Amino acid sequence: MMSLTYLLVSMVTPWLAGLSVQRALESRAAYPPHPLRQAAFGFFLGYSLLQWLVLTVSGIFGHVSITGLNLALMLIALLSHLIYRRFKHHPGPPQWISPVPLQTDWVFWFFLILALVHLLLSTLETLHRPVFPWDAWLSWMYRAKAWFYAGSILPMDSPADWLSGAGDALYNVAGAHYPTLVPITAFWTALHLGEWSETLVNLPVLGCGLALGAGLYGLSREAGATRAKSAIGAYFLLSIPLVGAHLSLAGQADIWMAGYAGLGTSACLLGLARRDRHFFWLGLLLVALSTGVKAEGGIWLAVVGCVGLVVWLDSRRKLATALILPGMLLALWVAGIRYVDLPLFGGVGVRDGVLHASFLGAHPLESHSILDDYWQNFMAGGSWHLLWPLVFLAALASLGQANTDLRRVIPAFVIVLIASQAFIFGATSQGRWAEDWTAINRIPLHMAPALVFCLVLMVTRRNPSQSVSGAQLLITGSLATIALSIATLVFLGAGAMGDSAKAIEIAPADHKLVMGQGTLNDNTRAITRFDNNVALVSSGPVRINTAGLSLISVVTGGENKNGQNVFWRTREDPENLKMLQYEGRGTHYLQLAENDDWSGTVTEIGLVFYDDGGTLTVGDIRVQADSFGTRLQRVLTEWTQMMPWSQKSVHWLPAGAPESLLPLPAFIAGWLLLAIVILRIRRARHPGSRFASAATLSVAAWLLLDARWLMNHTINTADTVSDYPLASNQPLRFGGDRTLTSVLEDVNGTLADDQRPLLITSDDLRMRYQMLRAKYHALPRAAFVEERTREEIRTQWQHRAHHLLVLKQPYRDPAARPTTAMEWQAFFSEEDNQYTVVRETADAFLLSRTSGDRRNADEQVEK
Repeated sequence: MMSLTYLLVSMVTPWLAGLSVQRALESRAAYPPHPLRQAAFGFFLGYSLLQWLVLTVSGIFGHVSITGLNLALMLIALLSHLIYRRFKHHPGPPQWISPVPLQTDWVFWFFLILALVHLLLSTLETLHRPVFPWDAWLSWMYRAKAWFYAGSILPMDSPADWLSGAGDALYNVAGAHYPTLVPITAFWTALHLGEWSETLVNLPVLGCGLALGAGLYGLSREAGATRAKSAIGAYFLLSIPLVGAHLSLAGQADIWMAGYAGLGTSACLLGLARRDRHFFWLGLLLVALSTGVKAEGGIWLAVVGCVGLVVWLDSRRKLATALILPGMLLALWVAGIRYVDLPLFGGVGVRDGVLHASFLGAHPLESHSILDDYWQNFMAGGSWHLLWPLVFLAALASLGQANTDLRRVIPAFVIVLIASQAFIFGATSQGRWAEDWTAINRIPLHMAPALVFCLVLMVTRRNPSQSVSGAQLLITGSLATIALSIATLVFLGAGAMGDSAKAIEIAPADHKLVMGQGTLNDNTRAITRFDNNVALVSSGPVRINTAGLSLISVVTGGENKNGQNVFWRTREDPENLKMLQYEGRGTHYLQLAENDDWSGTVTEIGLVFYDDGGTLTVGDIRVQADSFGTRLQRVLTEWTQMMPWSQKSVHWLPAGAPESLLPLPAFIAGWLLLAIVILRIRRARHPGSRFASAATLSVAAWLLLDARWLMNHTINTADTVSDYPLASNQPLRFGGDRTLTSVLEDVNGTLADDQRPLLITSDDLRMRYQMLRAKYHALPRAAFVEERTREEIRTQWQHRAHHLLVLKQPYRDPAARPTTAMEWQAFFSEEDNQYTVVRETADAFLLSRTSGDRRNADEQVEK
């Protein structure tokens, strides 16, 4: 009970301090601020105050006292409250009072409940699921966990500096240069708990989610939106699948950036639209504080600055700026002045093909073709629902606004935002993170609140209270549905193949288990045993002409979370198995027409599964022609496919199957676009009514997509609650984490009296995830992951670590000879260095140096 009280204190005191400072900053605002917006902004300001206090106290005293810091936060809250009481003066009345009684505003209540349902699912996920995303435990939470065990903020080296000896820190982490706010929030929470909790350290993220919704709602009300429209905006934001993924799979910094940079930019846009400097500077403060969350905060400062210049400058000054600035840059380039060192800011410019951008680092200039990646993620993928199509439509619609600042604000923001992302990912080395679909969604996620706020601004200013006709909506929606259905049937028929080739079906009764064992139950085969953690289901000898049959459908079920491979063997190349990996359970369609390995005559086909302790069933395996009927059935199956959480979920999310013949978001976007065109052709009596109808149809389309996502999210949450007890420290049901946890507990127990660093490697370097995960489990012991072969590391690892942990590949061929500790001991032993086998199990073995020069390792621990 006491730990829960301390946990509550850890979340309340930063918020109270931030709220009090926020109220003091707005004590002389022209109008009374909306309390929810003020509370949300205060939440983020409070955690920035906490970050500054923790770093200051740890730097001065070498340790962190939660009692002293809580007292400091309460003192800040008290002083700020006194300042607020002293200077409070709001000349104008509140701008957000609604004449509609709250209890009868059913639209408000409907969307409020939907938004809270999304938050509830994320809350259950956070309370049950341990730190899950790769980068969360690899960088952000690794630092927090190490700091917790040390009781202070320790410096860390990059792995390269640690290995080379250029650094002097005990710990090494890939994100050593990352800002500190996110790990400090987890560190602060763990200090109050008195233990490290893989779940509860992420509780501040739930506060972040609440602040996102409340902040956007309050800003919308201050912008003049009704309660209903403000609630729709908050719902839109919290129902974006990528937002839900980052709230549910907490541990990374991007959702915090959405609060700092996204809400801050929203306030700046409101200030620009209303020519209210109060909101602009208030938002700019939050955007500036985002630099303490991620380095990308500097980019958003530049974006906000550019938008402000575009909006505030009059036409003549804009023209002059558009001519003078490029002219000056061109003159400097021609004169050979392409790079300068600025005091305090560092290098700026281009040198040796590298772009130097001061605090944002140096990035080689490279060309990347990313248009297709943007289409797949923003239009066809499931990460955003319809946000991007709606933003583009809003930007176009705002151009028709007469004599309003909104006509400049929304297009300027959208254009500058797109230009910044196009340059970062299209012209620099950062483009590789767009091509692998990691940063291409996570960086724009920071601006999700501002993008939704643009929609709210547009609807509020363009059509404050226009009613819509139900008959008009029904007719328009029906016509759009008919037109799109015809277009869809034509599309499916145009790409279909004839169905003259007879389908090959391998029923469960015909499955041959080459590895593992199973039992036949009704129309499925249950895998009951794995050999070396692998089960291989084969068709046995078959004869499949790949020219006519190119579509495979596979039915699987059960609790097993690991991916699987479809394999096949051809008559032309019988010695080599061809593989295609996919994830998830249910019915999957795999199109192999464009796969170069799918050629000739297939003589065997089957599936490879990997054990994770969960149940697994296999149904029909069917190879068939890509006919019209099959394509129609495939589309419906892909739209209703429910995908489990994976390491990719914080980067991108599909709306159904990962690869869809006709992506559902693109289909719904097409329907909406057709409906808007029909509205324009039919020419409603009043333009405002036409706009209101389009806005209503947009909300309906969003709800349709969100129904599928909400069902998927609910299923995933139910699986999480079933797999993980409440607030537990259980290992992940993924990647052999249970085995790794057991191995590292054994290692730390064996070496309890020897805290010198540990080198971690594997007999199969494809086990990168497991090696890095073992490093996380090794804490508080410092560890380094060596991803090179043992031949390459023999002369280097001994100078940095005293112990060597070698993980064994769990999924090995039964005929392959397993690696032994004796073999590695003989390999590493030299004249001056002898090694002993400390422990060996079926999963790993541990070697320790018993002679040789220990000076470097001992000095490392002392430091």
